[in-house]
Amino acid sequence: MKAISCVLSCILTFFISGFQEVDLIGSWSMFEMTCYSSEMGKQEMTEQQMKNNHAVTQYIFMDGGKFRQISNMSGTGSLDTFDGSWKLDKDNLTISLITGESTYDQVWKAEYDHNVLKLSHTDPTGAITIINSFRRK
Repeated sequence: MKAISCVLSCILTFFISGFQEVDLIGSWSMFEMTCYSSEMGKQEMTEQQMKNNHAVTQYIFMDGGKFRQISNMSGTGSLDTFDGSWKLDKDNLTISLITGESTYDQVWKAEYDHNVLKLSHTDPTGAITIINSFRRK
């Protein structure tokens, strides 16, 4: 009986883990962002606040590991577009953005739940954690 329970548990774990894989190919729009800072505490921008402020961030994941980020969050007042590449390894998403002649790597912990992609990152000092939530367009 213990052997059957163990086998069923393994099958169930395998079955559930298959649902955790997400096909990122396509366009994803940020609808919420949260920042935890040791100096400033928790700061949030809700979906409604983003709409009110005309804040836009879109991630486009393409075949072959190509990536594009379109955003007006830099404070310039216009949409900025950055190209690069992406790679998903289990729950680690690496995005490499090309800025001028440099490449900037961002490593995010990726979670997918109920059609929401949550990307979180903590800086090396542990002082700031950012969580961005996206929906597929």
